Amino acid sequence: MAELMIYMVLMAITPGPNTILSLANSSQKGIRKGIYLNYGMLLGIAIVDTVVFFLIYYLNRFLPALNPILQVLG
Repeated sequence: MAELMIYMVLMAITPGPNTILSLANSSQKGIRKGIYLNYGMLLGIAIVDTVVFFLIYYLNRFLPALNPILQVLG
């Protein structure tokens, strides 16, 4: 029951297609084998966030005129 509660809390704060994929994978392969998919999703999200962070950082640093536009879009 504790695993279900942990899963529900984590998936509630990160909705989207990853939730459905994770649930389907865990129900087919079990929670221990399904955790590897969740680690992969976490790694993918971390990589994308890191790339976006550095892209915005360098755009802001080298093109300061874009800063007001990025603030409005953000």
